[in-house]
Amino acid sequence: MKDVGGRAVIGPALSGASRSGPYYEEEEHHHYGFVVVAVIVSLIAHYVMMERARDMRFDVTASIDRSFRPAPTPPSRVDSIHEDPLRPVENPFAGDPAALPALGISGDVSLLASAPDAALSAPRVSDEALAAAKDVPVALPTPSPPTEGWMPRQQIMAVADKLVRDDIAPLPRIEIPAIERIAAAPDYIPPVDLLKDIRAKAPEAPRSSPLPTDTPAAAAPEEIVPTETPTPEAQTPEATISRFGDKPSDISSFKPVDSRLMARAFTFRPEGDTGRCYFRLQVAARDPSVLPVVPKDIVFVQDASRSLAEERLHFCRDALEAAVRSLPPGDRFNVALFRDDVEFCFPSWASPNADTIEQAAGFIRSMRAKGGTDVFRSLQTLLALPRDSARPLIVILVTDGKATVGLTESSRIIGEFSKLNDNVSVFVVGTHGRANNYLLDMLAFCNRGSAQVVTSGRWDIPKAIASIIDGSARPVLGRVGVTTALASHADLYPLPSANLYADRTLEYYGSCPADVTNLVFQVRGEGGGSKCDIVFQMDLGAAAPGGADIRDAWVARRMYTLVGDYARSPSPAILDAMRRLSLETGMPIPYMDQVIQRPR
Repeated sequence: MKDVGGRAVIGPALSGASRSGPYYEEEEHHHYGFVVVAVIVSLIAHYVMMERARDMRFDVTASIDRSFRPAPTPPSRVDSIHEDPLRPVENPFAGDPAALPALGISGDVSLLASAPDAALSAPRVSDEALAAAKDVPVALPTPSPPTEGWMPRQQIMAVADKLVRDDIAPLPRIEIPAIERIAAAPDYIPPVDLLKDIRAKAPEAPRSSPLPTDTPAAAAPEEIVPTETPTPEAQTPEATISRFGDKPSDISSFKPVDSRLMARAFTFRPEGDTGRCYFRLQVAARDPSVLPVVPKDIVFVQDASRSLAEERLHFCRDALEAAVRSLPPGDRFNVALFRDDVEFCFPSWASPNADTIEQAAGFIRSMRAKGGTDVFRSLQTLLALPRDSARPLIVILVTDGKATVGLTESSRIIGEFSKLNDNVSVFVVGTHGRANNYLLDMLAFCNRGSAQVVTSGRWDIPKAIASIIDGSARPVLGRVGVTTALASHADLYPLPSANLYADRTLEYYGSCPADVTNLVFQVRGEGGGSKCDIVFQMDLGAAAPGGADIRDAWVARRMYTLVGDYARSPSPAILDAMRRLSLETGMPIPYMDQVIQRPR
């Protein structure tokens, strides 16, 4: 196509059309040089191929024949034999008896030629001879020599000779004085006469000597009354107990208080399910005056952050001031508020009197809602308060549980504080229905307390705080722990156990195999500086029947225990246990979206 005079001209469509005319201005060129070069290259390529293929063989039959032809046999080797191979080989030791002892043959022959033991070749003893041997008197063993007092067994493990140099000895040497051994001393001497009581109840029968058959019968000998050797003072049972016996106070520091507590059980056996039995145990004091109330240390912790709001904080202030004014004289207390930081009313514990109560009331009335909420730091600060092992430490926490500063993840707050806590009972009051129930519930469950969330309205906050304080006002036993006998195969919750209060009942829910009827469990605790121990034995077969709520309560407490374990130490095994329990019982995992808030 060419542009001629401003027009676009396209050449003729037919191949036979004439190329002459005004539109064809270029001459036609012929490329003969390319043809000559192609011929030369072709000749060279054919020559090279013929040179390469000259030595190639195309005899396929010969190739196959060679592949099946066996390998050639190597030539045989011929050696000259100088002796007759059929001639027998002579014994090299024949005719030389001196060589026999060198082989040790003479010693073995003499051993085999020795006479057998006479006991092995003696004839069998007849039955008549054995019967006659029974009447032969047997000599009694020689009694042990009398001893004066207690004599220890003589066994000294010592090395008299120095076998290792002092500079390379792994342990320092202990030099002991040389102790002279007592001749003929027995290896063991009982501390008391073990046969004394037996001889006193059943005197030994008289021993008679057998008479010859040819001797006429003689009168029976007089009865021999054994004479009792007086036991040395050092071998009396009293002396033995004082020397080797363990006093109860040395074995355990716990004292039994079984007569002061009582327990009762209720059981539930599902119809059609013969595998498990579910039970509820209740432990309480027989009388409020039986176990003394222990003075306590109590700290009131108030959330004064902006999220609580002033209208709710107003009711919290009224409830805390009333609680401080009702403290008994023997207790010690403190008041704290927390926002971004923690502030205490007293530097340490204070006894309730007119001055301290007024100071605490003024501190409570000055609280105002502002700032952020650092829940974990406030709880962590409580652990630094001075401790008295004889006094239970109780925390009353009033908050909405919405952490906005510091550690804000609920699972980590629960887990980290529970790992640091050492027997601090945490009671929680939630101020409104939108509170962080997961944090409040699990914080109390994992730390020997209880939680109560106000859902009706802010005017019920004082009632909830008063209810929590009244339930924990009179502690009886702290550091309570409960264990069951291994033979019962019981699975008991909650763990850790709550402490025992005079106005509250300890409740445990358990499960065991259906054929277990004897349940033994132990409750231990501390009260007023003394340790107490109670062992209960319950007959589940005779226990009062209960409803299906016993099984549901056991499932809930086991699930809460697993959730608390996962918060303290998250692992796939605990998570799988929660899921299996949920599938088996139909109970959903509580607070599932917050339990697995982030990858662990």
